[in-house]
Amino acid sequence: MPTVYYGTVHRYKSLIGRPGTPVRPMLPFRIVHLGRTTQELFALVDSGADVSTFHVTVAALASIDLASTRRETAQGLGGVATTYVSSVILEVEGRRFPADVHSVTTVPPTVALLGRRDVFRQFRFGFDERASKLLVEPYS
Repeated sequence: MPTVYYGTVHRYKSLIGRPGTPVRPMLPFRIVHLGRTTQELFALVDSGADVSTFHVTVAALASIDLASTRRETAQGLGGVATTYVSSVILEVEGRRFPADVHSVTTVPPTVALLGRRDVFRQFRFGFDERASKLLVEPYS
């Protein structure tokens, strides 16, 4: 069986940041759009998410004009939703890569998901639930 080396380990974080709230596998990220880079934000590394999805307030932080985006219909656990698709550059773990991110109004503003189609193609992930650690290794 092959061995995977993970160069970076992140402790799970709380979505809310208050003691006693559940912790989850999260990573810091930034969005680069129109020559601007957002402040550092955090998103859940979600193996169940096909695409990276954020609340529309994140799009506003990245100066994304939702009126000029492509609209799609997405099906998820919360039902059917309209998404606003934007081509941006995501910065995760110091690596920048193109991604089509989806903005929605149907998740709380604090929820952001890093999905398989873009982020999981850049990194190998391991999840150590007992230790509450996210293991990360970039593909070469």
